[in-house]
Amino acid sequence: MNNRMSIFKWFVILLFCFPVLAQEDQWLKTRSEQIFEFKGAKSIRVVNSYGDIRVKKAPYKDRFLLIGNVQQKKEDTCKLEYDPVLKGEEVLVNVTLSSQTEDKKEDTLPRRVDLSILVPVDWECEFETQSGKIDARDMIASIKANSFSGRIYIRTAGVAKCINRQGATVVYLTDQKALSSSFESITGDIEVGLSSKSDCQITASTTGQISSDFSMTIDRQPGSTIKHMKILMGKETAQLAIKSKHGKVKVLHHEP
Repeated sequence: MNNRMSIFKWFVILLFCFPVLAQEDQWLKTRSEQIFEFKGAKSIRVVNSYGDIRVKKAPYKDRFLLIGNVQQKKEDTCKLEYDPVLKGEEVLVNVTLSSQTEDKKEDTLPRRVDLSILVPVDWECEFETQSGKIDARDMIASIKANSFSGRIYIRTAGVAKCINRQGATVVYLTDQKALSSSFESITGDIEVGLSSKSDCQITASTTGQISSDFSMTIDRQPGSTIKHMKILMGKETAQLAIKSKHGKVKVLHHEP
């Protein structure tokens, strides 16, 4: 009896595992890694409509490293391209997948491209995704991030400006001067962390919940569902604006 139960158990396991293994075998994963050098460049703009963008500081100047991880169906012949172009002092990187055939069916195939980028720490950065995450940490220059529904996570000593329609935005400002920054969303939650020694005036508005580790005032006009928050810190030399239609807003104490 025990042998029969054991055989039945393995039969069930194999029955469920084989379709999964067959499905994974249909995917092709490739990786590319390139270093690009642009003398005189001071900023970079990266657009990736196929997946995530992860950013870290590079140990060199005038050069940046691009690592692309592509996941696509085996019958998909599209090739990853992101030939950077220098315009003025800005490097433009637009991720594309070029088809090697004229088969229109390939346009409907699922595919994903995740980018890892190492950029000079003093370069100003701008990143854009659709549903992919944007993750940029330990930077000192200003950062702009734009996503439709991907999560944005930024840690910088520079100015941060984010627009995220549906995804969550988490930003830590490591400069005590709290340089003027702005964050916007429609339904996405916004969380901002900064030092208690910051010199800034923070304003926020949303129909959602508002909370803060700092002393704040909240005002709501009669008949309106929009709440307006204000926080005054230090010399108020910088302006920090948070605007969401329906998302939650949090302003947290964070020491770098």
